[in-house]
Amino acid sequence: MQLGRAFLFAGRYDSALIYLQVSNALNPGSYRILISLGRAHYAGGDFDHARELWTQAASIDSTAYAADAWLGRLSADEADITSARSYLSRAASRTGAPGWVHMHLADALLATGDAPAAIVAYAAALEKGADPKAVAQATRRYPQVQRSLGLDTLDLAP
Repeated sequence: MQLGRAFLFAGRYDSALIYLQVSNALNPGSYRILISLGRAHYAGGDFDHARELWTQAASIDSTAYAADAWLGRLSADEADITSARSYLSRAASRTGAPGWVHMHLADALLATGDAPAAIVAYAAALEKGADPKAVAQATRRYPQVQRSLGLDTLDLAP
């Protein structure tokens, strides 16, 4: 699995798929393998297969955040903001959810017009290590959100 993940992070999705499929055959039903295999399919543009794998992973471990987080990202990519918000809310409420999960949740909340909830989610993302410049960039069209987060004076120049 580690070699498959290494290829995934290196952007070599075809190689990642091969190694992760072998890992999945050797360890069927492994939550971590299903998440990584789904990520490889997602990165390669096979959203339907990614969705199937993440849905299967979610049924294996309903307490972990990754499956719902990736299903939320996929829903957002497909412009299904209502589903994205639901998946990402569930993921963000789970123990260990990192800053990027809260960041994507905040983006979905802002897209649905819920600025107060988005501010709370962006603040959680910052607390969990999200890059303040990334948050400021995501909120650039919402000065009131930036002010609430104390990001309105941040220099966004490259």
